[in-house]
Parts: sequence; C-alpha cells; structure tokens
Amino acid sequence: NIAERGGGLFAQNSNFVLNNVIFTNNQATNGAGGGLNTQTATALDSPSHPVLTNVTFSGNSATGGGGMIAANSHAQLNSVTFNSNLARKRGGGMLIENSAPELTNVTFYNNVSNDTAPGSEGGGGIMNVTSSPILKNVTFSGNDSYVVGGDAIRNTVNSAPQISNSILWDINDEVISDGTSATTILDSVVKGGFSGTNIITVNPDLGALAYNGGFTQTMSLDLGSSAFDKGGVNSSCATTDQRGISRPQ
Repeated sequence: NIAERGGGLFAQNSNFVLNNVIFTNNQATNGAGGGLNTQTATALDSPSHPVLTNVTFSGNSATGGGGMIAANSHAQLNSVTFNSNLARKRGGGMLIENSAPELTNVTFYNNVSNDTAPGSEGGGGIMNVTSSPILKNVTFSGNDSYVVGGDAIRNTVNSAPQISNSILWDINDEVISDGTSATTILDSVVKGGFSGTNIITVNPDLGALAYNGGFTQTMSLDLGSSAFDKGGVNSSCATTDQRGISRPQ
C-alpha cells in the first residue's frame, strides 16, 4: 500500500487496538509512518493511546519512521517486531515525537536510517524527538544509521528514554543524544558500554531472527549468552516474554 503518510494505516486522534497484525512492504511517499502513522491533529489535542499486541512491521519505508511514527501518541507496544524497515531521514524502525510510549517485548532488527543529505538525523532503530519512551525487554540488533549515528537510538530535543532488561547490539554507535537529551539504561547488554547501572558489554550471542514461538519473530539467546539471568529485579519483569512464555523463570 502507498500513501503520503501512513502507508498501511493512518490514524488521527484515535484510541485503537491492533492484535495479530502484519504491516509489510507499505510506503509513505512524502511523510512519516511507512506502515503506521498514529498521531493527534494538534498539540492541543489529548494524546492518542493505541495498543498494539503481536504486530510485525517488515519492509516498510518512509521519510521518517520506516515502520511507524507515534506523534503525540502514547502508544503501548507489546510483543512487536520491526524488521528491515527503511527511513530516508529519521527512525528506520520507529519515529517518536512528543510522546511517551511504552515498549515491552519488542525486537528491532536490520532497520536503517539511510539519508546522506544534510539535515538527516539518524536513528536506525528509533528516533526520539521531545519524547520519553519506556523500553523493557527490548532487543536491538543489526540496525544502522548511516550519517549521524545512533544505530539503536537517536535522541534529540529534550528526549529522555528509560531502558531496562534490554539488549543493544548493532553496527556501531548504539545510543547518541544531543545536548538537551539524556538516556537511562539499567540491567542491559550494550555494545561498547554505557554509563548506566549493571551494564554488560560481552556479546549476547543472539540467534537469527526466526519464529521461536508466538506470533512475532524473535532472536533467541545462544548457549552461554551474556544476557542469561541478567534481567534485573523480578518484581518489574513482564509476565511473559515476546514468545508468550511465562516470566520470570
């Protein structure tokens, strides 16, 4: 499907629910949200609160948010996979603007922000603009930002993501922020390290993206992975992993 904005789905001022959905090979030709564009019409409107469960974004493309954009939209993403989406400027997998979404059990694999022109802002997996998302049990692998870095995440304009129990293991620079933004990471595996709490820098030995159980594809941990039993406190653990297996164990 092709549209100027929201190639697969454009939702404005909407509190919608998506269960067991695949967005694949959709295109936003001159705007954001190759697969999904969820937004509110103006900053004065109440933010939208969509809920996505068991959703895949694969092979979608846009100027920003190759997989999806959440603009003034406090989305909840549960068991979602972003695979091989492309942004020409910002957020290969996801672009987040003026929002505080919650991402739990989400995989970002092989997403790209590839514009080499001046003004490109990167973010292979996620680009945050004035946003403070909460990420729990999220995996970033193989994502790439060609220009300014932030293969996993790029933060600008007072963004403050909070990341826990996650894996960030991409091409080069994992998280890059401008001078107004700050990122909190704890109990996570981060390539190259990060100034956080309980940060592991040893290769997590991720398996290939595959159907390991559940609706969405995931990346399993090979034997001896540095991520085994390193997820932090059980009291804040999600009740299941992305495959639907009971947690903690």
